[in-house]
Amino acid sequence: MKTKTVIVSFIILWTSLLYSEIRTSTFLFDIPTANVNKGFFYEFTFAGTFTSSDDPFPVDTDLHFMLSLFNRLEMSLSYLTIRDFNISPSLKFNLIREKENVPCISIGVLNLWTARYISSVGRGKYIIWEDDSTYIGPYRRTSERNSFYIVFTKDFGPWGRYNIGFGRGAFVGYGPRSRQFNTDRIYNWERTHNDAVGIFWGMDIEIIDNMRGGFEFDGRDFNIGFNFKRSGFEVRLLAAKIEHRLGGWEELSPRIDLSATFNSELLRRPPLLPRIGAVAGSVVDRETNAALKSVITVKDVDIAPVLTDEYGKYTLTLEQGSYIIRASAEGYYWVERKVYVREGLRTLCDFRLRKKQNIDQER
Repeated sequence: MKTKTVIVSFIILWTSLLYSEIRTSTFLFDIPTANVNKGFFYEFTFAGTFTSSDDPFPVDTDLHFMLSLFNRLEMSLSYLTIRDFNISPSLKFNLIREKENVPCISIGVLNLWTARYISSVGRGKYIIWEDDSTYIGPYRRTSERNSFYIVFTKDFGPWGRYNIGFGRGAFVGYGPRSRQFNTDRIYNWERTHNDAVGIFWGMDIEIIDNMRGGFEFDGRDFNIGFNFKRSGFEVRLLAAKIEHRLGGWEELSPRIDLSATFNSELLRRPPLLPRIGAVAGSVVDRETNAALKSVITVKDVDIAPVLTDEYGKYTLTLEQGSYIIRASAEGYYWVERKVYVREGLRTLCDFRLRKKQNIDQER
């Protein structure tokens, strides 16, 4: 049994090291948050993106696997393209958990040990979506490999959850506008510097139960989306690169992303509900059949005693199984009876008690 557990854990660890515009559940959409899932947690995400423009990659799909351990560490592996076995590992480590006046803080790295230039559509400096490729001529595309970052997340409840972070590589824009949000703007370099650090931010807020909506800027693109989450699965819808509708290249269309995530909660068995039945009856005087004020107890079971009502009747709620029920009344000898309680049924258990003084007189 232990060997099988180790093998299964190793397979999960290996396959759980795969991410599109939509990434894992601890990302807002395309930007990381500081949150890390608790305990041993893993998930699988299928993400697809498409656009109506004449993009050389109008449709793209990604596979993502994520594993969380020790309430601190998160490992993910993104299978971006099949044709060139384009795989991107990532890591995140939680430094500080969120407190009342302290945000959650984490550090991480995207695209660990990958090719220098990597995207959802393949490897290579010029293998990229059309809107990004228009910038490569006058500007320098920064390498996405080893995109280190630090991110801060604070949840203000009904006022929303806010994220802000700083990172290199994939968080550094190289277009005429996005490059204004990194250190290249401060130093006024003519072209994007490969070691520049960019800023990213985003927020989301609960709209209705289980549904949140939000927006983000990931250093390169402006995105807006929604997610619906239940225990075991999550669905996300995202309009990516909507900056083209905010004064950008109007001939380029935003990309629409849709993802479905299934996690370990879906595989965990729900706790079994107790199989409940009842014992009911009455306690009377054996000679006169008069109702008795009695105490009903269950032997070797830790439940509170039950008193009979004015008519000598009682009811006990118990899980299915065998029990010994005792009825006792002042001035009478107690009596025990064995009963079997069945789920959803009421078992009848009446008692007829003898007075102690009647026994003495007979003797």
